Amino acid sequence: MKYRFAFLVSFFFFIACESNQKLSNELPPSILERDGIYEFHLKNSDYSTVSFGSTASMNWSILPMQKRDTTWVVELYGVSGHIEYKFLINDSLWITDPLNKNKVPVPHPYEGFNSVVQLK
Repeated sequence: MKYRFAFLVSFFFFIACESNQKLSNELPPSILERDGIYEFHLKNSDYSTVSFGSTASMNWSILPMQKRDTTWVVELYGVSGHIEYKFLINDSLWITDPLNKNKVPVPHPYEGFNSVVQLK
């Protein structure tokens, strides 16, 4: 059983590394870049709060998003490289970016997936 678990962990690590290498240089429609500032967008007016959790600062950090009409927005300044992120809805539900097809597996014990993007 230990070997099976080790194999699965190794397999998911390999898949995560492979997906990092195949990331597109194009930003998904939910991310806009303007003069080195990246705006992450999530459309939904029904949420009462939305936060943005990411690895942009090397550790997971959570930033509140601002509501603009029917879209939640957060701006990141001075970030580059491989960024994993999720949206925290109403302080209880983590979701991936519905407009970003690039995902990486989250390691045990959290499981699931993170959205991922390569910023210049």
